[in-house]
Amino acid sequence: MAVLPALLVAAFLALSNLELCATSPGHSHAAFTADIAKTWCVSNPSLSYETLQDIQTYACNYVDCSAIYSGGPCFDPSNDLSHAAFAMNAYYQEQHDCFGGSGLIAITDPSYGNCYFVGREEMVSSTAALNTWCVAKPTVTDSVLQLNIDFACSRVNCSVIEPGGECQLPDTIMKHASVSMNIYYQSFGRTDLSCYFQSNGMVVIEDPSSGTCVYERVVPVMDAVPASIKINKGESRAFSATSIGLMVVWLITGCGLMAVAVYVMLWLRKENKGSVVEILVI
Repeated sequence: MAVLPALLVAAFLALSNLELCATSPGHSHAAFTADIAKTWCVSNPSLSYETLQDIQTYACNYVDCSAIYSGGPCFDPSNDLSHAAFAMNAYYQEQHDCFGGSGLIAITDPSYGNCYFVGREEMVSSTAALNTWCVAKPTVTDSVLQLNIDFACSRVNCSVIEPGGECQLPDTIMKHASVSMNIYYQSFGRTDLSCYFQSNGMVVIEDPSSGTCVYERVVPVMDAVPASIKINKGESRAFSATSIGLMVVWLITGCGLMAVAVYVMLWLRKENKGSVVEILVI
């Protein structure tokens, strides 16, 4: 009977073409690829002023920090956070070291006005790119940071930065702005636009969480390519057995139909050449 071998061949061809169908345009394979992207090193918003000063002093012993001195293009705003960020990035570009948990790798350019932060091209895996957070640029003024807090907290729950909240301390406007901006970013699709904040937001690929303050991270459904993706410390989200089964059935059905069509065409071609073929009609 011709039907049984036809189905067997179709199933074989469908399985052999499963990867081809899964990686066709419109289907993400992001978790297993890497892209070249520019990266910068900036200071973690949770750092104390003493730590920022120590890091700045250390970095400036090895790199040129004249841009943050009086009269330099990066002197203003004259605060420890912005100066330390410039020094840390300059050190990172030369030494490939972002100071462990004190620094964050950013994929958004922190440059502003005439102040230029040098960036370096690096291979950034798509898995790392799925782990993103939004923080305030270290060069943003306090008045603008407050506007960002007001905007974000009018649309999301910012109780974590209120008195008694897990992220109240250290009680700095930079820390509170970064936490609230990240909650907004995670709640509204984790896009470049949701971390824009009039060019005051910055996307980082390292977790800014410290102590009891955990920066939220939400994985959109479209990003859930691997079977298990880290969400937060100690948490994971995985595909269910049902969803995996439905995906396999969909792929086999789509590719299998194509394989059956090809097989039938080859069979009919053989018949036209004089071969005798019995077709069973059910």
